[in-house]
Amino acid sequence: MEAVSATREALGSLDPSWVAAIGGWLTGLAGWSAVAIQRRKLARLRAENRTSWQHAFVTYQRAYFLPFAETIRAAYQRFIDGRLGVPLTWEQATHQARWPRKTPLQPGEPLREWRSRHGTALDREDEFLLRFCEAIYPPAEAWNLQSPRARSLMTPEEFEVFHRARAGLTDYFHQCGSQRTRWPEFAQFLEREVRAHHYYRVKLVAYLEIALARARAADFPEASREHVGLFQLGHKWRVDDTRDEKLALPSTDLPEKLHVRRSA
Repeated sequence: MEAVSATREALGSLDPSWVAAIGGWLTGLAGWSAVAIQRRKLARLRAENRTSWQHAFVTYQRAYFLPFAETIRAAYQRFIDGRLGVPLTWEQATHQARWPRKTPLQPGEPLREWRSRHGTALDREDEFLLRFCEAIYPPAEAWNLQSPRARSLMTPEEFEVFHRARAGLTDYFHQCGSQRTRWPEFAQFLEREVRAHHYYRVKLVAYLEIALARARAADFPEASREHVGLFQLGHKWRVDDTRDEKLALPSTDLPEKLHVRRSA
């Protein structure tokens, strides 16, 4: 009590302006302390997020990409059997094709109509990759009520493994595309860890989604925006295609060399 009284007497003897200054300083100190604590918490959360992103990335590779790659490799060799002048691996075929044009589609535009609206008169490499995907997920036919699994180039066993793995990849890339703009740190992680070595896989999964949309029955309740993040991600990275997407000027040399490219 004596100490409290002494403090009060000391404060009472100070000039009011000094008391206000001291109070402001203490308030500012408390504010800076709170900011420092918040920054430490944010730094810790960011570190935890980076760890979780890396963990999810490793999980994606083990759980989805490995079975995806194993099953699609066998299917691709079956697809090119007897063909000449075609890419020898599915990786090469994917690298040589461009990102599917006009994707992501406008809201309300069904993905199953991409082929008829935007997928005509494709370049040879783009058409080849799409036909391979359509061999895995054949388009639905009114006269054929069999499931895509029964009509696929893959065996039923391969199809089951592949279909689950493809769904996992699709969801992972969709989440990457959806969260990229919300978390700047996550966007940096994608640029460092995913883009350079996995863009072509994003591209292939997009082609497979187009084929799968046509493989489903016409009355299938398609969620047209379900995997829009996948297409947003690939559209952002499509400049990484090994083939030039820019409009080429017409050549004046030989007619057979005239080739105008259209941007996606």
